[in-house]
Amino acid sequence: MRFILIVALSAHWLLADDIQVAMRIVDEKGQPVEKANVNLYLAFPKAKEPISRDILTNFRGLISSPVRTKAGFHVFIKKEGYYDSDLLDQPGDKNYYQEIILARKVNPTALYAKFYPGWKNSGLKFPRFDEWFQYDLKVGDWLPPEGKGETADVRMKFNREFKGEWHITERDYQDFRQQPEFINQTEEQLKELWGAWEMRIEIQPVDKKGGITKIAPFLSYSQLKMPHEAPEFGYQKNCLLTSVIVNQEGGFFIRSRVVTDNNGRIVSANYSKIAGFPFSLHNSGVWGFVHYFNPTANDRNLEFETTKNLYQPTNKDPSFRFQPPQLPP
Repeated sequence: MRFILIVALSAHWLLADDIQVAMRIVDEKGQPVEKANVNLYLAFPKAKEPISRDILTNFRGLISSPVRTKAGFHVFIKKEGYYDSDLLDQPGDKNYYQEIILARKVNPTALYAKFYPGWKNSGLKFPRFDEWFQYDLKVGDWLPPEGKGETADVRMKFNREFKGEWHITERDYQDFRQQPEFINQTEEQLKELWGAWEMRIEIQPVDKKGGITKIAPFLSYSQLKMPHEAPEFGYQKNCLLTSVIVNQEGGFFIRSRVVTDNNGRIVSANYSKIAGFPFSLHNSGVWGFVHYFNPTANDRNLEFETTKNLYQPTNKDPSFRFQPPQLPP
């Protein structure tokens, strides 16, 4: 019976009506990108039809192709001098149109980039709840006495509140309570394991003229997900991240280490970005993200050359064994 059902579903996909897949590929300024290679990878394509096809965009940045696949398709876009874009699991049940921004490779540069996976024992661990701690984005650590940071760029605080709910059913809870490893644990200890928590991280600049932007435009499908440069203006004094960000992608820019003249005008500053691929929060006070720091004063470029990471973790670094060979740019 199961075999018959699978055959029937496959036949349904193969007999699906054609849909038209159309895409327009543009750069960050909205200008069409000609001769970009768009690869359509089909799931359960029509019999004898190639599972994969490559199409070049025309002078208007357009492609258009009939597709017969109820099961959907993937899109992979490449062009020399641009960052790749991947759109996975696109629907195949109706006509499809997307405008995609293909980010240029402008000036990739060496940066201090540090990755925190966000798991309980490998993310950025806040020393205590409900207290402010200063963080060095270049060194990648808290300032003393909690860490070995040297110059504070931001200060951060992790708050949490138990929501009175559990991530498991009442029956599972009672069953777990009878198991040897849990039978002697208090309810407070069990909350740490199975409780539902409302979590929030507050981030503030330490300099009077420092600042943090709102969540920046984020291209989840692109290798380069944030703008090439930190903005010159638009900084604010507070950033709040809550449980809503868990498993979401996003990012923001930071201005720090600000030096001003006698009139209060900025003469020197350093720029950083924080991104989640996605963000993660753990109720033990752990945050998962990536931060990038440009050590050159007044250089707002944060387009990372992935083979030139100035931050070199030691084997004592809690995230050492999780450092990807190449972080996203």
